[in-house]
Amino acid sequence: MPALPSRPSPYPIRRLGSRGELKTGLAGSSGQGKASCMPLMNESVPAPVLAPLQRVMLRDSLDGSGRDSHVEQVEIRFSPTIDPDKVITAWRDTVEHTAALGIAFLIEDGMPSGWEDVLPCPLSLQDGPLPGCWESWLEEDRHRPLLLPHEVPWRAVFWPAGDRFVWTFHHALLDGRSITRVVRVLLDRLEGISSDHLSLSRWRTPDEETKALADHLFRQSFVPQVNSGSFGPGHPLTGVTAIRCLGEDYLKCLETRAVDLDTTVPTILIWAWGQAVIEMSGADSTILEQVRAGAPQPGTAGFTMALLPVEIPRGGHATLRELRTRLLELRRIESMAPEDFPPSVFPDVDGPWSSVIMIERGTPEHLIGKRAFVESISLHEAKGGSLMATAFLQPDLRLEV
Repeated sequence: MPALPSRPSPYPIRRLGSRGELKTGLAGSSGQGKASCMPLMNESVPAPVLAPLQRVMLRDSLDGSGRDSHVEQVEIRFSPTIDPDKVITAWRDTVEHTAALGIAFLIEDGMPSGWEDVLPCPLSLQDGPLPGCWESWLEEDRHRPLLLPHEVPWRAVFWPAGDRFVWTFHHALLDGRSITRVVRVLLDRLEGISSDHLSLSRWRTPDEETKALADHLFRQSFVPQVNSGSFGPGHPLTGVTAIRCLGEDYLKCLETRAVDLDTTVPTILIWAWGQAVIEMSGADSTILEQVRAGAPQPGTAGFTMALLPVEIPRGGHATLRELRTRLLELRRIESMAPEDFPPSVFPDVDGPWSSVIMIERGTPEHLIGKRAFVESISLHEAKGGSLMATAFLQPDLRLEV
């Protein structure tokens, strides 16, 4: 097990009474103390490097253009049999053993520049009942500021009487893979399963060989391409979310079809979405931005997501094999960002790309796993982009647009 950081313990708890009065103290201690977020000056992270997509998300939030579109909110509804003290202890241990939950983003002249280690903010314990209008409370909480100086960009609230736990955080702190990992570790601890320390995931900047490969691949693909399929902010789909679950049987049929076509289910879904965008735009081809998770970093939590474009031509299943080859090539250049390319690689088009597509192995609840003491796990979020599609393969091929 890796050495744990020397972050002060025990973890601070903030208790709010039924009238809203603040009662601060330390978990497992009857004494009173001041619980606050503050920098740990002796525990700085050397040479912090923000991922390009992290910087974009943070800039959006700081200038107000994406204030509400980069906030994630995990809601856990526990069984009435859950021991509240165990929830408090499990969350305290999860925070202490997760490096990403003890950092704050550094902002210089209104721009993100890195991060610093700080004390984690207290868990809020609500002694009273759940808010009367629960959905409104969740939405209001997502609108509360998260990027405060020298404070972690997250907060957590627990209602022992209501068996409800809500964790709200800025998406730039954790990518989807890390969100699942942190929640799974929390629930493991509630089951008495020990978990190792989660160190901070690191963005790996591309070397010269990767840049040369990406330059070659993208110059071939995009120099002759003119993207006429972008959906502007006035498009009627803006602000609308459509959800459809095709079911396990449909997924099995799709898996069989993928084998017949010598491809994969994700490739078919990306191709199908590209064809839909092409039909809507009337273009001969489109460019989709692919959400890439980056190379696996086991035992870590943080942010290593990136966006890379892929061209989808109008056509039938005969184009699937070529698309599969292009997607495999993207794995070799996942650390590239737009600023890493020479200006001549991309054409001067009216961006952004036509749309963004994300393929997930499963819903958060499916990936985390069922627990006897959990009634449900929900992830509330507002996704950015003018048009975004997400496919959750398990358990029932859920599509969101």
